Amino acid sequence: MIKIEQPWEKRNLGVRSAEYRFESNDATGDIPKELTEGTPYDYIQCRIPAGRMDLVYCLQKEQFRFAETSLDLSADLRRLQLPKIYQTFEKELDYYKIDDREAVYERIRQGIFDTDRIYLDPAFQKEQSGIRYANWCRQEVEAGTTQVYEVFCKENKIGFFALKEHSAKEADSLLAGLYEKQTAMGWGFAVLYYPMLQAKLEGKRRIVTTVSSNNPDSVRMHLRLGYEIRNLNYILIRHNR
Repeated sequence: MIKIEQPWEKRNLGVRSAEYRFESNDATGDIPKELTEGTPYDYIQCRIPAGRMDLVYCLQKEQFRFAETSLDLSADLRRLQLPKIYQTFEKELDYYKIDDREAVYERIRQGIFDTDRIYLDPAFQKEQSGIRYANWCRQEVEAGTTQVYEVFCKENKIGFFALKEHSAKEADSLLAGLYEKQTAMGWGFAVLYYPMLQAKLEGKRRIVTTVSSNNPDSVRMHLRLGYEIRNLNYILIRHNR
C-alpha cells in the first residue's frame, strides 16, 4: 500500500486530503490504523484493485463509501482508425494547439465535467470540481510536458483536449471535454479521437487515459475508438469533518 498526501487539495477543495493506494497482494490486516482509529485528514480516498472485495467490505465497516470505478485504458496507435460512422463528420472538424489557455481554464471552471466524483459529492460545492480540474490542467501545462488543443466545428469552438508526453513512444490523453451546449450535438468522439491522432502524428505508438464508471458514455466511446481496459480500481472515499 502506498500513501500519497495531497496538499494541493487544500487549495482546490479546502480540505486536508490523502490517497491510499492498495496493491493486489495487500491483506486486510495491512489496512493502516489511521483509517480505523483516527486520522488527521478531512478527506480520504482509497484506491483498491478490482476484485478485492474483502478490502472493500473492511473499509465500508469504517464508514468508507463507494464513489466510482476508475478504468485505466490504453490504445495501440499503429491500429488507429476512425470508425466509419464518424468519418462523414470529420470534414467539418479540425483542431489547433493554443498558447493562450486562460479561456479554456475558464470553461473548465464553469463545470463541464459533471460526472466527476467531486462534482457529484454532496459534501463539496459543484464549483470546486471545475476549479480543481482547471488548476490541475494548468499545473500539467506549466510542467512543460502537456499541450492544450481546441476542437472546432467549422469556426465554432466545441471543446478541448490536453495531451501529455509520457515518453518518446507513449502519450497520455490527460483531459478532454466538450464545452457547454455542445454535449447534445454528437461531437464527443472528436475530443477523444483527436488526441489519439495528434499523438500518432508525433510518432507515439501508444496512448493511455483514465475514465470513470460515472461517465458510461465516455467509457463506451473510448472503447469504440480502439482503447482497451488495462486496469480497474474501486475508489472509496470518506469525509472526516
